[in-house]
Amino acid sequence: MFTNRISRIRRLTAGLRTYSAAPQSTYPFTKLRAFPFEISPEDAITEMAPYASSICLFKELIGSLGARFIPGFGFKPLRPVRITPVYFPGWIIDAEVSVDVTCGDVQHRTSGIAQDSYVNVIHDTNNIAELVPDICQVLVLETCPFMWFSNASRIGSDFQVLSWVSYRSDEIITTEKTVPFTESLKHQHGVDVTCLPYTISPFAALGLAHSTTDPIRLGDDVSIAPKTLDSDMFAAYPVLFPLYLAQYEYPLPGKERLVTLFIEASTAGGRIRSEKLDIGNDVRSLIPMAPRALVDFTHALDEVDVPCLQGTPSPFFGLTGFYSTEKRGLSTLLDHWLNDAVVTHGAGQTLVVNSDLVSDDDPRIRPFTLEERTTVERWLALSQEIESMVRVAVSMRRTHELASASNKVFPQDVFDKTIESLESKIAELQAEQVAITPEWWKEYVHRSE
Repeated sequence: MFTNRISRIRRLTAGLRTYSAAPQSTYPFTKLRAFPFEISPEDAITEMAPYASSICLFKELIGSLGARFIPGFGFKPLRPVRITPVYFPGWIIDAEVSVDVTCGDVQHRTSGIAQDSYVNVIHDTNNIAELVPDICQVLVLETCPFMWFSNASRIGSDFQVLSWVSYRSDEIITTEKTVPFTESLKHQHGVDVTCLPYTISPFAALGLAHSTTDPIRLGDDVSIAPKTLDSDMFAAYPVLFPLYLAQYEYPLPGKERLVTLFIEASTAGGRIRSEKLDIGNDVRSLIPMAPRALVDFTHALDEVDVPCLQGTPSPFFGLTGFYSTEKRGLSTLLDHWLNDAVVTHGAGQTLVVNSDLVSDDDPRIRPFTLEERTTVERWLALSQEIESMVRVAVSMRRTHELASASNKVFPQDVFDKTIESLESKIAELQAEQVAITPEWWKEYVHRSE
């Protein structure tokens, strides 16, 4: 159970500190960066207090609201039994990938760009003893020409609850907020931070896809062929995400237990979530004449595995860039399928089995810095421009052919000059893309040949 496992994560901290003081004792990476804890444990307690109070049948509600919204007047927030700072490992992915998609009887080669994608994968386990060796991330693939996964995210720990949450955020996924991971980050705001290690390679999903021979159905007439998945650019940035995990006593007589809340700590006002509550019946029985809105709210909470109490939840994948009509319809299907696949029980375990992550020597693993990302983002932007112009040229040729067949001929000289201009611009963009291709990508391509 999540609450039982979290109570032991605090005791794991001491065990982690018994190893070498070198960063490799926790992470085998030299390119690792982290978001510092922007808020202290006391700040986190104050932020979570009103939500914890409402879950714990409004225990110390006035003090919690006062401490949160009118500080400085002596109000005391509801305090947790324990609170633990945790670093969760993740991968942010910038990539262009392509895959064969079958729509009805027609097969297409569809590609897309993934930028600012963040995925963590947690496999299912009820044993906290397996926590440390089994924590990691999955990758998000965004592809340039037709589809993009923007800020996709998932967690990298074997905590079942945490693995079902997306940490994708436009405000968080910025290079300026990260710093190189050092030993000093293991102690912040006067407390030790539990560092959960990586166990899933960012390339595990690619390997798993290549070994999948059967097509995957996205809908009645739509399927993809995973074994055809290919990447024309792939940059994986290892990043640590800070969380505070807190446990509170649930006070209902006869149903005493601990409930867990957690808050994203890389910025003030971070999202607050809880484990699945199952307290709707308790609240409704305590307030039989409750307003309809409250009743509906309690029912809604009972339906959600990990309720988001503060902030707006994000999907793991957000797909954009389906410009052409025939491909735009794939967006919803792929979006739903990817987000469902990420939270499938056992997904993390499958990726762990397919991972061999002992270092960050693979040239595709990059430090999450502005310099690194600028070049990759420009490369991906050029792919979008090239694909868009190619699509315009193809459309013009088709239109010209149809017009010729119906004797509504567009002036040939104007058509030829337009096509020539488009092809010249495409060649210019392709030359620029070749010129700015990162050396590390050229190295990877050379190794793969």
